Amino acid sequence: MKFGWQKRTPEKGKEKIDVRFFGGELIWKSQCGRSEPFETFEPVEEDWDQLESELTKRTARMNVDKRILKLVAQRLSK
Repeated sequence: MKFGWQKRTPEKGKEKIDVRFFGGELIWKSQCGRSEPFETFEPVEEDWDQLESELTKRTARMNVDKRILKLVAQRLSK
């Protein structure tokens, strides 16, 4: 399952964020330009909040795997 959004940062400008659920883990990748490759990164608190927001939207439509909700809930409870 894949989630994605765009954000702006002062140092990188417009950045595309891509989060995938694969092998029981969340894999975070970002892309700064259309022709640039995706690079893995460590998410900051703002990224976790945005992922929670995306999950909330999809939960209303019953379009979220329960394993993903469990992983994010564990992270947010820390």
